[in-house]
Amino acid sequence: LTKKFPRCHTTTLFQLRTNHVPLNQHLFRINKAKSPSCPHCLDWDETVTHLLLHCPHYTVYHNQLRHITRGKLRQIKWLLGDQKGIAHTLKFLHNTGRFLKTFGDL
Repeated sequence: LTKKFPRCHTTTLFQLRTNHVPLNQHLFRINKAKSPSCPHCLDWDETVTHLLLHCPHYTVYHNQLRHITRGKLRQIKWLLGDQKGIAHTLKFLHNTGRFLKTFGDL
């Protein structure tokens, strides 16, 4: 599944799939963040699902992803478990710059 991706992408994917990615919900759980809340929404925990599917801060990128994936955007399993879905997810993360400090340019 991940053989076609560079190691940095594989690492990011593994962290996304296990919810051990540097988002506030995980960082709060390990005492590295003051709150699990999304820094943009505050009413929602910042989780992988929230980032990839729901956060209004990334609506433009969600819309791009929805158009490219022809509606499969709502399928987190596809986004993180299918080679094409993974490629689109990594492009989404690159475009948002959300993990630029942590992973560099994805």
